[in-house]
Amino acid sequence: MLPKDTMWVDGCAEIIGYSPKENLHIVIDDGQCRSDDGMYLVHKYVPKNAEEHRTNWNNGKYPYKHLSPEEKVYEEWVDFND
Repeated sequence: MLPKDTMWVDGCAEIIGYSPKENLHIVIDDGQCRSDDGMYLVHKYVPKNAEEHRTNWNNGKYPYKHLSPEEKVYEEWVDFND
């Protein structure tokens, strides 16, 4: 489900990842965790401009979080306890 080359950073209430190999931007909504059952809302995006995104996704302060709706390819509650 998550590419092995994904680089992860803290995005305040979210965990943000980017896989350069897959050009896949991932957001795990930690702030919306249904803590009783270990479910997290996971979003995946395919950035339109891979080179620009690879260079700028983590600008040193806070990473890009949610990208445009047109770039979203996945959104689902995921149980990381499995």
